Amino acid sequence: MWRKEDGRPQNPSEISTGPMNSTTPTPSGPENSKPPASVPTSSNAVACLSQGIRIKGEITGSEDLFIDGNVEGKVTFSNAVLTVGPNASVKADINAREIVVRGRVEEDWTARNACRSGIPRK
Repeated sequence: MWRKEDGRPQNPSEISTGPMNSTTPTPSGPENSKPPASVPTSSNAVACLSQGIRIKGEITGSEDLFIDGNVEGKVTFSNAVLTVGPNASVKADINAREIVVRGRVEEDWTARNACRSGIPRK
């Protein structure tokens, strides 16, 4: 950018993006790159493949997964809970610690501990 008063290019650090009458300096530096401390995070949060997502291939993991989209292939979550939601269509071989089926599953599924189904499997 150019300054009208002296005709020289403006240094990028001199460009202000805040209000023109702002008197408080804008802090910068590595301390601002940290997420706010009030944002809750959990190592046990359930991952979600929502309605409208389509995956063809192999899905593996060690955390719980909720599928409400379309999956075709192989799904392996040996130490986790896999939930097939009511809007899901799964054409996959499933292997998980626990499987909850509320949607449509058209291949074989194996649960190590428990298997609950709200809809008959085809």
